[in-house]
Amino acid sequence: MGAEHLKEFQSLKHEDEMRYMLLLRDVKGMLKERKEEPFMKRLKRRWMKKNQKIQASAWK
Repeated sequence: MGAEHLKEFQSLKHEDEMRYMLLLRDVKGMLKERKEEPFMKRLKRRWMKKNQKIQASAWK
Protein backbone atom coordinates (compact mmCIF):
# COMPACT_ATOMS: atom_id res chain seq x y z
CA MET A 1 0.00 0.00 0.00
CA GLY A 2 1.61 3.17 -1.18
CA ALA A 3 1.16 6.68 0.12
CA GLU A 4 -1.40 7.52 -2.57
CA HIS A 5 -3.49 4.49 -1.59
CA LEU A 6 -3.44 5.55 2.06
CA LYS A 7 -4.51 9.11 1.25
CA GLU A 8 -7.37 7.83 -0.89
CA PHE A 9 -8.34 5.32 1.81
CA GLN A 10 -8.33 7.97 4.56
CA SER A 11 -10.39 10.40 2.49
CA LEU A 12 -13.31 7.95 2.27
CA LYS A 13 -15.93 7.86 5.01
CA HIS A 14 -16.33 4.76 7.17
CA GLU A 15 -19.77 4.01 5.75
CA ASP A 16 -18.52 4.19 2.17
CA GLU A 17 -18.48 0.75 0.53
CA MET A 18 -15.58 1.78 -1.70
CA ARG A 19 -13.36 2.02 1.40
CA TYR A 20 -13.66 -1.71 2.01
CA MET A 21 -13.21 -2.54 -1.67
CA LEU A 22 -9.99 -0.52 -1.72
CA LEU A 23 -8.74 -2.19 1.45
CA LEU A 24 -9.48 -5.69 0.13
CA ARG A 25 -7.78 -4.92 -3.19
CA ASP A 26 -4.62 -3.79 -1.43
CA VAL A 27 -4.56 -6.76 0.94
CA LYS A 28 -5.06 -9.20 -1.94
CA GLY A 29 -2.18 -7.51 -3.78
CA MET A 30 0.09 -7.91 -0.77
CA LEU A 31 -0.82 -11.59 -0.45
CA LYS A 32 -0.18 -12.14 -4.16
CA GLU A 33 3.27 -10.52 -3.85
CA ARG A 34 4.11 -12.79 -0.92
CA LYS A 35 3.04 -15.89 -2.85
CA GLU A 36 5.20 -14.96 -5.83
CA GLU A 37 8.37 -14.32 -3.84
CA PRO A 38 11.00 -17.09 -3.89
CA PHE A 39 10.61 -20.02 -1.51
CA MET A 40 13.93 -19.41 0.26
CA LYS A 41 12.98 -15.80 0.96
CA ARG A 42 9.67 -16.92 2.48
CA LEU A 43 11.45 -19.53 4.55
CA LYS A 44 13.95 -16.96 5.80
CA ARG A 45 11.16 -14.51 6.68
CA ARG A 46 9.33 -17.22 8.68
CA TRP A 47 12.51 -18.27 10.45
CA MET A 48 13.41 -14.67 11.32
CA LYS A 49 9.92 -14.00 12.66
CA LYS A 50 9.93 -17.20 14.70
CA ASN A 51 13.38 -16.61 16.20
CA GLN A 52 13.06 -12.88 16.70
CA LYS A 53 14.32 -11.75 20.10
CA ILE A 54 12.45 -9.17 22.13
CA GLN A 55 14.49 -6.00 22.39
CA ALA A 56 14.22 -3.76 25.43
CA SER A 57 14.78 -0.66 23.29
CA ALA A 58 11.49 -1.38 21.53
CA TRP A 59 9.54 -1.26 24.81
CA LYS A 60 7.90 2.05 25.57
